[in-house]
Amino acid sequence: PRPTPGSTLSWLRTSTAQRLESSPSACTIRRKRKAKRRKT
Repeated sequence: PRPTPGSTLSWLRTSTAQRLESSPSACTIRRKRKAKRRKT
């Protein structure tokens, strides 16, 4: 069954929101990893 345009738009909004929330966390994790490498 094909998803309705409304559902696709809502899904895109949720996916983009999740990406925005996950992107900063990933950046912080990368920074922490780099910091650990510098310390060692």
